[in-house]
Amino acid sequence: MRDFDFYSLFELAKLKAINLALNPSVDSIWRIRAREYSVKFHTPLHIVLNELDPLFVLQQLNEDLFPPGIVQDECEELLTILYKMKDPNYDPLNKEETEELVDMVLNREIARLSKKKRPTQETIQREIKTAESKPKPKSGGMTFSELDSLESKAEHNSSGEF
Repeated sequence: MRDFDFYSLFELAKLKAINLALNPSVDSIWRIRAREYSVKFHTPLHIVLNELDPLFVLQQLNEDLFPPGIVQDECEELLTILYKMKDPNYDPLNKEETEELVDMVLNREIARLSKKKRPTQETIQREIKTAESKPKPKSGGMTFSELDSLESKAEHNSSGEF
């Protein structure tokens, strides 16, 4: 008779474990993590469950999951997790969406620049020819002596002498 009760108890425990695996509760998740800590750090399970600070236990397990090399390699994914923790409505762009956005911005910029009139080789040559074909002034102009006197006046003005 006792074998039957033990068997029923065993089956009941197994069914509860399966149920908690399918629908985990906060307590069952804590017990799973406590067992991991107990095995990893050779600490009796009852001490982990009853005496250790849960934050300390979880921090130790997570520090082992995220060493500095992994954190640097997976920085974007970790930042996404942190942003989602801060704002549950945060929705990051995936790589495809980012590429589409960059393509769209580049296409708009190309279209905007193509609408601007940029000088072509033909228009530059035409402007040079028209400038050369204009008659040069016969009178007026400046001699080098006049230029020297203007420079000396500018130097006196900049030095503060009037």
